[in-house]
Amino acid sequence: MKTEENHAIQNAVAQMAHITELVERLRAARGADNEDAIAAIGQEINEMPLSVEVRGGWHAPGDDDGVEEFRLLLSWGGPACQVVGKLSAHGEPENVEIQYQDWGTPWTRLTEGVDYSALNEFAACFYFGE
Repeated sequence: MKTEENHAIQNAVAQMAHITELVERLRAARGADNEDAIAAIGQEINEMPLSVEVRGGWHAPGDDDGVEEFRLLLSWGGPACQVVGKLSAHGEPENVEIQYQDWGTPWTRLTEGVDYSALNEFAACFYFGE
C-alpha cells in the first residue's frame, strides 16, 4: 500500500524550521550586540508573513472591543500555514501555535518538531496594536 505524502504538514514543518533558524540568528545578533544584523534579521522576519491580522471577541455594545487574537499567514492555498495565538491586555502574543491546512481540510495544529520558545519569540517581533 502506497502512503501519500502530506504536503500541508511538510510545508508547516519547513516554515517552523525557517522560523527557528531566523530566531537563532536574531538571538546570536543580539548576543553580539550587532545592531545592523538585528535590523536585517528583524526586517526578514517582518517580511515573512503574507498578512498580519488581529480580531476581537464577543462583547456588549459600547464596551471596549480590543483585539484578542492574532494571525500571521505564512502561506496560502494548498497547502497553507499560519501562526496564531491570543494577545495579552498589552498586545503581547500568548498561547502561540503553528497550524497547517490543505484543500478541504480544517486548520490543524502542528505538534511535531515545534520549538515553542522560537515560535513565541517570532510572534513577539510583530506589532498587534495597543
